[in-house]
Amino acid sequence: MKRRNPEYARQLLLRIGLGGVAYLVLAVILLASSQPVGVAFFGVALVLYVFDVVYGDRRLAILSGRPLKPPWTGSNTSSAQVLADVPLKAGAQVALQAVTVVGKRRATLVSDWEAVSWIGYFWTNIPRLQEYQVDVFVSEGANGGTLFTCSARPRRVMSWGGITQSQKLVAGLVQEIERLTSKGDS
Repeated sequence: MKRRNPEYARQLLLRIGLGGVAYLVLAVILLASSQPVGVAFFGVALVLYVFDVVYGDRRLAILSGRPLKPPWTGSNTSSAQVLADVPLKAGAQVALQAVTVVGKRRATLVSDWEAVSWIGYFWTNIPRLQEYQVDVFVSEGANGGTLFTCSARPRRVMSWGGITQSQKLVAGLVQEIERLTSKGDS
């Protein structure tokens, strides 16, 4: 049986706990003002919040080990490909360096062929400030080269905007991949 990632369990409990505390505070306020319908409404909102945390948060999905849809899919996603003349075996390290520079936070290799990092703030849904998944997927390209698929998308599956910021992040990834794989750096 596969063990859960302790960081996943901690993050999940933190988010659900914060939602529960907020619900309890609102419930006490509404019950004190004789508004039982409001308590029921916020109870439904709490259930939807927990569902969104468990199934709508891409970072928690990666921590849990659940398979995700390819990073170049989904709403408000941008992607671009870069073909470079570097060995396929070196591609993952180039990808990791690129997402570290562009994403700046929690850069990791999630597989032998994919590097992920994060940038932005979790607590907002303002498109230019919200948290984004910055991703580079490495595959075999034409003529023995390496194909880097750079993508960026909002952390939340149900994000209401962010395509412009995703495009800017992908442009930064492409520029960084090109810089790292240029002949001058080799």
